[in-house]
Amino acid sequence: MPRPWLGIQGEPIAAASLERILRDGWQVDRARALTERRPGILLTWVAPGSPAARAKLKRGDVILTVNNDFIRNAQEFTFLLDEASPETPVHFTVARPEKEISEAMEIKLSESPDPFFRRRKIRTEIKRGFGPGSLLGEGIEAIALKPQLAARLGATGWSAGAFGSSGNRCL
Repeated sequence: MPRPWLGIQGEPIAAASLERILRDGWQVDRARALTERRPGILLTWVAPGSPAARAKLKRGDVILTVNNDFIRNAQEFTFLLDEASPETPVHFTVARPEKEISEAMEIKLSESPDPFFRRRKIRTEIKRGFGPGSLLGEGIEAIALKPQLAARLGATGWSAGAFGSSGNRCL
């Protein structure tokens, strides 16, 4: 399944220090207001040529909403982006250090240039954390299906799985 890609790295405002926000060009009073409200993702990097770069997003911008949903943490942000599909326009509200008023923008996401990068990274981390013979150590994992994909595959529910005779859970 192709993954949608915005082409940014960031951190939740809730986890960013006031000093961190100030380094990206925010004025003290506006930076304090951001840290008090705590919504959004502070952009720390924008990939050249990415949908974010084409929309002129830059380091220091704060994505406040995705499709009118406020962003409180990184998981929520990732979930909302994952619900979109490549080539789908997504509506963002962005606060910028140099502008008093947040701006609305529509950005068409693209397909991730390396859809397996995240999986390879996770698999490497899992292999380090689990010994030989474990399911995760062997690269077997379960993933949640989005309702749209589950319906397309004919899935109507989920099964909690069962435990095998060796105690391993089968999903």
